[in-house]
Amino acid sequence: MANEIPTKGILKTEALKHYILETSAYPREHELLKELRKATVQKYGNLSEMEVPVDEGLLLSMLFKITNAKNTLELGVFTGYSLLSTALALPDDGRITAIDIDKEAYEVGLEFIKKAGVDHKINFIHSDGIKALDQLVKDKKEFDFAFADADKSNYVNFHERLLKLVKVGGIIAFDNTLWFGFVAEDEEGVPEHMREYRKALIEFNKKLALDTRVEVSQISIGDGVTLCRRLKQIHDYRKHIETSEGYMRVVLNCVAFVLLCVSPTKHSSPSFISSAFVVMLWMAGALVYLTKPRLAITVIICTRKLELDSFLLLSSSVSTFGAVLDMVTDRVSTACLLVILSQVYRPSLVFLSLLALDIASHWLQMYSSHKDVKDSTSWLFRLYYGNRIFMCYCCVSCEVLYIILLLIANNQTENLLNVSSLPSLLLCLLSTQLLMKRTAHLVLSRIMDTSALSRYGEPKVLSFETPLHRNTLFSAMSKPVAIEVYNPNGKYRVVSTKPMPGTRWINLLVDQGCRVEICHLKKTILSVEDIIDLIGNRCDGVIGQLTEDWGETLFSALSKAGGKAFSNMAVGYNNVDVEAANKYGIAVGNTPGVLTETTAELAASLSLAAARRIVEADGFMRAGLYEGWLPHLFVGNLLKGQTVGVIGAGRIGSAYARMMVEGFKMNLIYFDLYQSTRLEKFVTAYGQFLKANGEQPVTWKRASSMEEVLREADLISLHPVLDKTTYHLVNKERLAMMKKEAILVNCSRGPVIDEEALVNHLRENPMFRVGLDVFEEEPFMKPGLADMKNAIVVPHIASASKWTREGMATLAALNVVGRIKGYPIWSDPNRVDPFLNENASPPNASPSIVNSKALGN
Repeated sequence: MANEIPTKGILKTEALKHYILETSAYPREHELLKELRKATVQKYGNLSEMEVPVDEGLLLSMLFKITNAKNTLELGVFTGYSLLSTALALPDDGRITAIDIDKEAYEVGLEFIKKAGVDHKINFIHSDGIKALDQLVKDKKEFDFAFADADKSNYVNFHERLLKLVKVGGIIAFDNTLWFGFVAEDEEGVPEHMREYRKALIEFNKKLALDTRVEVSQISIGDGVTLCRRLKQIHDYRKHIETSEGYMRVVLNCVAFVLLCVSPTKHSSPSFISSAFVVMLWMAGALVYLTKPRLAITVIICTRKLELDSFLLLSSSVSTFGAVLDMVTDRVSTACLLVILSQVYRPSLVFLSLLALDIASHWLQMYSSHKDVKDSTSWLFRLYYGNRIFMCYCCVSCEVLYIILLLIANNQTENLLNVSSLPSLLLCLLSTQLLMKRTAHLVLSRIMDTSALSRYGEPKVLSFETPLHRNTLFSAMSKPVAIEVYNPNGKYRVVSTKPMPGTRWINLLVDQGCRVEICHLKKTILSVEDIIDLIGNRCDGVIGQLTEDWGETLFSALSKAGGKAFSNMAVGYNNVDVEAANKYGIAVGNTPGVLTETTAELAASLSLAAARRIVEADGFMRAGLYEGWLPHLFVGNLLKGQTVGVIGAGRIGSAYARMMVEGFKMNLIYFDLYQSTRLEKFVTAYGQFLKANGEQPVTWKRASSMEEVLREADLISLHPVLDKTTYHLVNKERLAMMKKEAILVNCSRGPVIDEEALVNHLRENPMFRVGLDVFEEEPFMKPGLADMKNAIVVPHIASASKWTREGMATLAALNVVGRIKGYPIWSDPNRVDPFLNENASPPNASPSIVNSKALGN
């Protein structure tokens, strides 16, 4: 049966994949590894795909033996298949440092590791990957081999740390680098939940391909393994001469220096002090500019003051070699050609002509090299901050002006180049270089801010994919962070702490004169400190998320930055201290009226999935356990004619009740502090319709207490608000009141259920089932909940339909801009259709401000 368990891969032909596994993988797989695979499938179902495939495990084992590895590092363990495979391959004195944040999953494999007698080889570190690696670097640990199979979005960060830990000649292996083949497919065809890692891996693969510190081999096994062999370390001052061309440039420098010493001159020989000073200058400069032949030329001019004929001969030689060796980076040929032509034509004319030609040629070259980049401004920014060569291109005058000034000084002011004035000249040249670089910086910034390059991309967006350093031309943020900017010259600054679906909300803000900044920090939940950095010293409004802690500290920071409004992209706002917002005069918005049906649909989906045990059956099939039809296989509950109980019959609760009553002909019992007359009329009318058609009519009942609902209902869905009275509304005692085969669904707020009591109840009552979209301490679940087969858990996606999420983003944006512009508050926040009509301009109003009365609006 172990051989029938599916494994991930990028091979499109199932027959070929099975041939490889059956022929060369399964027959050589250790028996304990087979047992571990079975145990992983039984416990984790579909998530067992996270395990390393069998053929990949065999490859890693062979690599350990080929490299004679004894000290290895494994980042990301899961249940330990690759860990056990490694331990079996290492010699008895071999050691493995294993890092994973999920100790519970590791303990699944620990049983088999102990059976194999290799547990003494493993040092398990229960920690976040970055923190653990930083500590290992601090402790100066060294490894022969490292295997990374953890958070794909952090692969770049992992790589930098692993380079410090793996010895020269050692191997670093990264798993999943082809990401089920999605890295080669268009984003539109990739499942949404796979896109974030796909994007991260594409960027990682690009960076790795250009990393000269490692040899790289991409292997199409599993869903891609990239092997990196660390190369010999090069000291910083030699980082430019790792190639044969680099060494040739150094030789060119040396040749030029020798010519300096032996070249004929009609002038008297320089003094010993003068020569010594120049030699020291050359040596110091060579350490920094080993790849700059212009340094040798400069030294020649400064020290020997050669006559024109001798100098032209040398310049021509250097120019020829420079053009052959490195026409693109050093610009030797341009500089030397300029020197020659300046003797024939006016230097200023030559300078301007070559400068224009040089800049044009490099811009053309860069554009042709980056045709595939849709957003030119994004590409421009990456080049500007990520590639020092680009800075040299923008400031090519620093290359040519250097020589021109020396020539002018040599030809017109003979005494200027004596030893005493040489430091002054160098200082002058250095200042000129800095001035030119700063000028290019400002010009480039201005170009980007005015979107002069919009013909290559969207005119209103600048996508900054590298760390953005503090600069008022770009942002008012106080620390480096990856952001996306729309309408950079907007009058009002609005920050979104997360990217939000759709573009309408952005366009609405831009149309109102707002500069929109979207944070792309790769953290699911931003800390208070992160958000303070985003707010910076000038911010008019913020759009935030339900996962953020908006209290005194953040509202104080927003107030100091001149902010007027904050809006949750959610209908709930239990993450917001409204009193603190009132204290600082900050309006607080939310997004009701747009997610009623979507949330009710998910509650209905969880109800049906739990009743018919759909998730259990899906995992059973994927594990290859289905051997034929059986009369008792996954027997569930029939909903028709049963009683659905609703606790909290507001908009969402009533919508859910209507779906279950009309869709499955269920009877209704509900509890709410207020009578739901519309819901009662609906059920009554539907019951009469059924009766008129000869069917059993449905009934409704308003319970006098919540306990009455729990006792009578077969299916209960929770829809209360979260406050002090509803915290742990469903506790141990109330769970005990429910029927043994009842179904409980929660799409409201996690803390309304005592999750620890729920886990115990599920364990003791295997026929009781639950469907959860929210959790008591998100994003975490209480220990044991993930192990319960009678629990269906989804990651807070009740509102996750395209229309709903885009509508929520629109309402949140309009809440903020409405307060900034001083528009009135919309009269009915539960009827927001006028704001969601994409074919018409929205009303000039804030859709929903929860503290409008407290602020006197």
